[in-house]
Amino acid sequence: SYISYGISALDSALGKDLGTSEYPGLAQSGGFPIYGAGPTGCYLSYADAGMMSRVGPQACLFFLAGKFGRPEYADAEHDILRDRKASAFHVVWYQPPSGQALQRDLDRLFRGPVEVALLRSAWNDPNALWVGTKAGYNQVPHGHLDLGNFELDALGVRWAIDLGADNYNLPGYWNGREDGQRWTYYRLNSQSHNVCTFDGKDQSVKAKARVVQWLSRPDTGLVVIDLTEAYAHVGLALRGVQLMRKEGAVLVQDEFTLAAPRDLVWGMTTKAEILVEDDGSALLTQDGKQPVSYTHLRA
Repeated sequence: SYISYGISALDSALGKDLGTSEYPGLAQSGGFPIYGAGPTGCYLSYADAGMMSRVGPQACLFFLAGKFGRPEYADAEHDILRDRKASAFHVVWYQPPSGQALQRDLDRLFRGPVEVALLRSAWNDPNALWVGTKAGYNQVPHGHLDLGNFELDALGVRWAIDLGADNYNLPGYWNGREDGQRWTYYRLNSQSHNVCTFDGKDQSVKAKARVVQWLSRPDTGLVVIDLTEAYAHVGLALRGVQLMRKEGAVLVQDEFTLAAPRDLVWGMTTKAEILVEDDGSALLTQDGKQPVSYTHLRA
C-alpha cells in the first residue's frame, strides 16, 4: 500500500516514477495477498502479523494492476469488493474487471530474503486444501523464531494456526538479541509455532533458512526447506511440505541427522479439540468437522 502511494504521487507530480517501479519483484507483489490467503479467507500469518488475519479491501491492487498491466490483480480486488466497501483510493486507481476467465496457478513460491510457499488443491472451493510455509531468517524486527512454520486450511476450517504478535508494550519486546527478553514470550518463541524443537530449546536467533526444492505439478505441490541453521548440534535439518491433490492430503515431513539422541517435540498449534488415539494418532474436531490426521516418528 505504501509503495503504491509513493509511486502514484511521483507519477502525478512529476510524470515519472524515477525508476521505482522497476524494483525487482514489485510487479509480482500483487500476487502475494491473492495466493497468501487460504479458502477460509485467512492469510498465512507469520512474524508479527495478527492471528487469523483476514482478507479485506486493498486499493493498491487496483494501482498495481494498472501500473504493471496485471488484470488478475484488479479481478481479485473486485471479488473482495462484492461484499466489502471501497475506499477513495479505489476510485482514484480504479481498474475495470477484465471480463476474462483468468487462470491462477495452484501453487506459488515467492522468492526473496523471506521465501514463502503456498500450495492449494483448487480455487473457488471453500472446502479446498491449502497450506502455506515460510523460510527466511529469525534475526529481524517483528520476526519470530518460526522458520518452517506452516498454516493449513481444509474443509473450510483453519486447522494449523499462528498466534501472531503479542503486546508491543511488553517489557523487552524489541530485545531480539540472543537470549533477549523477546524470546521469553510464548507467541514469539518456537514453542508456540508449528515447528520442531530439540531439548525444549527454541530455534537459533541467528538462523537463516532457504528453499532447496520446489515442485508444482497438476497432481502435487512440494517445497523443501533447509532448516539446519535453526537447530544446534544437528547435522542436517529438512522440512518438506507436500500437498497431494489426488489423495486430498497434506504431508509435513521432517528429516534430521543427529550425532546423538535428542529430545524432539513436533508441535502444531490449533483451535481444534484433540483426541489422541491409542496408536498415537491425533483426531481433531472443529466446527463439527474432522479431518483424518496422524503422525509417525522413525529413528
